Amino acid sequence: LGGRDISPEEFFEIAREMRDALPSVQHVLLLRNLDAQATLDGSTDFASTLTRDDDAVRAFTPLWLPFDHPLWIVYSSGTTGLPKGCMHTHRSTMCTAVGGVQWFGRNQDMVSLSVLPFFHVTGMAGGMNGPLFIGATIVVLSRWDRDLAALCIQRHRVSGWAAIATRRGEG
Repeated sequence: LGGRDISPEEFFEIAREMRDALPSVQHVLLLRNLDAQATLDGSTDFASTLTRDDDAVRAFTPLWLPFDHPLWIVYSSGTTGLPKGCMHTHRSTMCTAVGGVQWFGRNQDMVSLSVLPFFHVTGMAGGMNGPLFIGATIVVLSRWDRDLAALCIQRHRVSGWAAIATRRGEG
């Protein structure tokens, strides 16, 4: 969409088209922004899945997949070429998360500020997967706001932040 913001209605239209084009998709989890009211028919609100406690949840058995099995497609903004989706396996995801934790000396006492989109490799690996892997606290901003970031760093005693170099100097 050319890097522009889209309305919730536009997003849901795109999501409907994708769901209809991918008949093998069995579940759609909806992550709501704080102010979003729109819904997607046939989706499940993610927040409600976190508090669910029923027979199906108690009977759930995870499906164990090989480490080289594809896990997700992460967006690349095209640093070394055109923007594209990049396939990541369980192995590449875990190696990036664990390697980042080790390289930067993170631990469970860390409080991480996460601003980059989680669908982008830096946001996913450095802002989400690494901190989740070690059980750190994550403070999430839905979009960059310098003043709000400063407030959150002070209020929540943020001790780490995964960011693109150009973001760090942005005003």
